[in-house]
Amino acid sequence: MHRQRAAQGETLTGLYVGKTKRETARPTAARLLASFQEMPLTVVEGVHHTYRHLTVLSPLQVRILELLGCSSQVYTRLCAVSDEPP
Repeated sequence: MHRQRAAQGETLTGLYVGKTKRETARPTAARLLASFQEMPLTVVEGVHHTYRHLTVLSPLQVRILELLGCSSQVYTRLCAVSDEPP
């Protein structure tokens, strides 16, 4: 991830609590994970289906997933209506 961003001359903004404008070219794994910490999952179990709702990813979270080579669909697929437990 560092190499990809460095090659593009890119920095990430918004990883520091209370310092939303602070940029970093070398974020730590802890900071990246912390950006996904407060993500509520609501589960409603109906008679025939289980419904799940996740909050929308922030632009920062989408960019982190892209830099890691993951599609945001990794996240949004968790919201599918299902007849089976997750």
